[in-house]
Amino acid sequence: MTQDLQQLAFRSEAATANEALSGLLAILGGAQRRNREAGLTGAIAVSGARYFQVLEGDGEAIDEALARIEGDPRHENVQIVARRPVPFRSFEAWSLASPTVLPSLKLQIDLAISSCEADCDYAISLLRSVVMTQHLNGCLLAA
Repeated sequence: MTQDLQQLAFRSEAATANEALSGLLAILGGAQRRNREAGLTGAIAVSGARYFQVLEGDGEAIDEALARIEGDPRHENVQIVARRPVPFRSFEAWSLASPTVLPSLKLQIDLAISSCEADCDYAISLLRSVVMTQHLNGCLLAA
């Protein structure tokens, strides 16, 4: 356990659903590498034009990642829904996992994104559940 292990959860938007999907692929390409180098783990989900992302790691590394995200034109209206110290990582195996929006999991992804402000713990739990399901089924976009 790291003394300064923190978790950041936020939601953001893309201009359109198509831009969110194409943006997700571009985001994953760079963020997975940068997160590995910075010791960050996490997950990002997209539904429609909405993103929900969780980052975990050292507070300074999270600050640097958040500054990049807030300056990234693919992320509009960034709203932090939680930032807190945590005893362990929820997404420890992934520098940035992203569940594929399959019809069977779309409801869970939508619910995680919709509920993240009202009940962040529930939203993170749903996102972790979707990530784990896809990891076990071999269809997770992750590194």
